[in-house]
Amino acid sequence: MSNAPLAVNAKGLTRHFDHGRVKAVDGLDLEIAAGEFVAIKGPSGCGKSTLLNLLTAIDRPDGGSLHGRTINNGDGCIRIALNDGGCRPPKSEHQHRRGRQGRCPR
Repeated sequence: MSNAPLAVNAKGLTRHFDHGRVKAVDGLDLEIAAGEFVAIKGPSGCGKSTLLNLLTAIDRPDGGSLHGRTINNGDGCIRIALNDGGCRPPKSEHQHRRGRQGRCPR
């Protein structure tokens, strides 16, 4: 990590669903320096979109701390590029929910 100021600083970030049974984000520590380019990659249902929703304040964490200063720089633009799934056919609601039972490998 460089000595650049942090744009995002998350410690112990958690977001659970279904009364705590689904741990979309569980104890995440994350530091992103100002100007740093970051990609989030993982299998379907492992919490990537939940993390982005937390980082952009679309959703609120259940626990931990999250501080950021450049996700929205005051001009109203949130600069996050989402992958649309590429060449894979879209999943049905049932297929997507079924895929969420697993967790991201560590």
